[in-house]
Amino acid sequence: MLLRRFSCRQKMRCLAALDDFRTLKAINHLSLNQSFSVLRRAIHSAKRHYRSIVGHAYAIYQAPTRLLELKPTTQIQLCEYVAGSDTYQAVGADKAKIFTNRRDNIAIVQGKSLVPYVSLQHHAGRLLSDKDNFILTRKLQLRYPPVYFQGPILSLLTGEGANYNYYHWFFDSIARIVIAESLMEKEAFLRYLVPDDTFGFQRDSLRHLGITQDRWISSAKVSFLSADRIIATTPSNPRPEEFPLWILDYLRDRFLSLATVAGHMSLIYVSRNDSTNSRRLLNEIDLWRRLAHIGFLPATLGDLFNRGRDIALSHQLIRDLGQRASLLQHVREQADKAINPTPSHRLYGKPIKIGPDPHIPRTSYRMVESGSTGVVTLP
Repeated sequence: MLLRRFSCRQKMRCLAALDDFRTLKAINHLSLNQSFSVLRRAIHSAKRHYRSIVGHAYAIYQAPTRLLELKPTTQIQLCEYVAGSDTYQAVGADKAKIFTNRRDNIAIVQGKSLVPYVSLQHHAGRLLSDKDNFILTRKLQLRYPPVYFQGPILSLLTGEGANYNYYHWFFDSIARIVIAESLMEKEAFLRYLVPDDTFGFQRDSLRHLGITQDRWISSAKVSFLSADRIIATTPSNPRPEEFPLWILDYLRDRFLSLATVAGHMSLIYVSRNDSTNSRRLLNEIDLWRRLAHIGFLPATLGDLFNRGRDIALSHQLIRDLGQRASLLQHVREQADKAINPTPSHRLYGKPIKIGPDPHIPRTSYRMVESGSTGVVTLP
């Protein structure tokens, strides 16, 4: 019955494994070195085919077959977090498993059921419904057992963005802690499943929140795990183009205490030269040379967090954490003549107006995007 559920490719692998074993009959006609080489290849092939067959059988065994009916029970705990006009949900699932491919899939499974709302599936840039989750439809398979952790785990997973992006890390991952606070209160020792801990701003922000390294688990190291209880939330930032203000207030309250109070405000140019995507300024080198002459200091967002105790920050300094190609703040009137596009760049796309801030000296500039990049120029 199990062989009927194998694909044609897996059946061909089984036949190939048999062919490899048939080659052992010819070992008597080969030299000693050739015999060992054939034997090693046959053993390696047998192991590979065995793992393929057993992994497929195990995936069938532990794959979810239905959506969980989400209501409070002895195994499911629910709570809501209301912020303004937005309502978020946090779910605690006992004896559950969580899987992520660290790109576009998060699946929380309890028994043979997929936990809805807090699982996630993206495809081709759009969010799919829970019934189309690739673990539930078996487009992705759980071919190996999960790593077990004793006690509860709070999931801060949010797809691929927070693996490396400063903005998504704080607005899509860290903000989930607020939503799940009511389910976390009774937990004496809580672990956190984070997207990654490669970058300094990720580790430093967790430590500043009182989360020691023995309490966080990176999905880069463990992508499939089980626990006595898994807590997860609905997305904290469902509309990235218009992020909720409560997240900004929370981040300011928790992290601006890192900034020292200085007698003057430093002029800081926040660059995107460490960005892993293509949204960058085309003429940033030329722009930076001009800004350096009037006293600007270079920094990236990660640097600003890591150097927070040495740089005087205020909420006026950072208005936007990554929606556009650059952060250009506190530009003086004399910078108007200094900021010019490199002549070799042609400008495409619709101009995007960046609105004035009453706390910033009035400066006239605009952003013109070229594909995913842009240049800074005067109107």
